[in-house]
Amino acid sequence: MIVGMHSLTKVTKILMKNKQLMLIIILFLLQNSKGFEVTCDTQFSDLEHSITYVLCPADCWRQYSNLCGDRIYSRGPICLAAMQDQWIDGGGGPVVVYRSPGKRTNRYSGGNRNAVKSESCSADGDSYSFEVTCSTQGDSSTLVTQVNCPAYCTGEAVYGSGIYSDKSSVCTATVHAGALPDKGGMVIFYTTLGQSSYNGSTSNGVESKSDSASKGAFAFTNINECVNNACEHGSTCVDGIAKYFCLCTPGYYGKYCEKEFTHCWNGNLTGKFVMKSGDEVVCSKGWLVLQRRFDGSVDFQIYWSDYRNGFGSLIGEFWWGLEKLHIATKPFQCNQCRLRVELKDIDNETSYAEYSQFRVGPESSNYQLCVGGQYNGTAGDSMVTNVNNYNSSGLGFSTRDRDNDNAGKHCADISRRNGGWWFYSCSLAVPNGAWNTYPACPTTPQFPCHAHWNTYKNGIRLIGTELKFRCDI
Repeated sequence: MIVGMHSLTKVTKILMKNKQLMLIIILFLLQNSKGFEVTCDTQFSDLEHSITYVLCPADCWRQYSNLCGDRIYSRGPICLAAMQDQWIDGGGGPVVVYRSPGKRTNRYSGGNRNAVKSESCSADGDSYSFEVTCSTQGDSSTLVTQVNCPAYCTGEAVYGSGIYSDKSSVCTATVHAGALPDKGGMVIFYTTLGQSSYNGSTSNGVESKSDSASKGAFAFTNINECVNNACEHGSTCVDGIAKYFCLCTPGYYGKYCEKEFTHCWNGNLTGKFVMKSGDEVVCSKGWLVLQRRFDGSVDFQIYWSDYRNGFGSLIGEFWWGLEKLHIATKPFQCNQCRLRVELKDIDNETSYAEYSQFRVGPESSNYQLCVGGQYNGTAGDSMVTNVNNYNSSGLGFSTRDRDNDNAGKHCADISRRNGGWWFYSCSLAVPNGAWNTYPACPTTPQFPCHAHWNTYKNGIRLIGTELKFRCDI
């Protein structure tokens, strides 16, 4: 695959400005490099570049040749050499050829493998191999090239810093740029425009030289950005392609983990965060989400330990946990926190109920609820209502195996329809109720067998709930 200079100029300018586009093109080119078609007689001296993708024809073994060398070859047809080195068979195929400049004092031994025999000979300037060596230069036939550098390539010539003259050793430049350690490994580099000059520098134990203009140049797409990363507060830097990521320690967030996470409401945050305790939390525009349901994939008809510790997935349906609710609201008075209940019904209509007071007590009080104050919303008040003096405030939490309600019956265990909650009545606020009508439950308008909010549309079945709170700092 050969890229013309005019096309190369346009593409490299786009690549240098758009890193995401660069990655897409890199993956495409690496997957679709087929090679430049050659003949059975093609010698390495016939090729223009230090690194060339070629496509060998079939049956090259039939011809006579003066192939010389073994593993590293001094002369002879490149496709025959590729057969002897077992990169292709008699059917031909793609292979990458690397210039490996030999020293005049070296003498290469011949070999006899894969039905191809070669002679012994002296090395010359056109020596080549099918594996990159420390001396292989960055003059590639393709726009994007992937090579597997050997270890300890630190003694070859390099010209430039960041962008390197194409006569530089690729593998020594990787060490200089921080793209690879000196122990070697896989690296990707891309061809770019030749520079008018190159400034030398010393980096990672490699000294590069200054140089004048060159026809071509190359740079790396996976330079180890973590060498000079700005990750803060003991966070871990993860190297990526042309960028890096910071894995934050608990209690910090932001691109560089520079921000301390204290509460969702500190900055009206949205997203998933990690508290200093190590617990994860979901924030929604400054509210801390304590419950979310939207598809019925998580069973809420479960036990005390589950509701105490929390269950589900923070990227799906979940209950955050009573113990965490207690710890989060403990530093505040009840009138310093607010509770918001958001609902979606089977008609795809939404509503909400909001209370100006909210707090959860310790387990020794059965996670006693404080809720009330001023009510606002469109769903009606199903928690602190004046009808029959029903009021969930002051009650303990109930589950299938713990009856702490004030209803004279075990609301959380009736036909497995209600889930865990602070029940005064079995049919008022039931956001953790059965997702679908429970088969054994004789549903009535007064006692629906599904998740509902009694004051909203006469207890219509809910298909979405999100409960959240925030406190004044």
